[in-house]
Amino acid sequence: MSYEMKLGWGKSVPIPPHPIYIPPEMQEDTTPPPPSGLPFNAQTDKKKDDYSNAPPPQGGGEEGKRDLDANGFDKEVRNAKIRTSLLHSSLNLLPQRA
Repeated sequence: MSYEMKLGWGKSVPIPPHPIYIPPEMQEDTTPPPPSGLPFNAQTDKKKDDYSNAPPPQGGGEEGKRDLDANGFDKEVRNAKIRTSLLHSSLNLLPQRA
């Protein structure tokens, strides 16, 4: 088992940003999608978002809105303060435990 191993250092070659030749079978896979107008050119799934056969929404537009009176607003502020303090305390414990 006397194998010869040769080691050589070649000249570095810059890699082009685009391939020189793309086979026709792969041409469709490598072309970017057309601009969608969404952030980061996000593409929607055409099959999933086909709502042409969907029935119209039921009920009024007031369903999703929350009506907060003075007591409800105070309760929301208290809950937000509790959530914030829990978040800060858990973030303070993270470096100690890690």
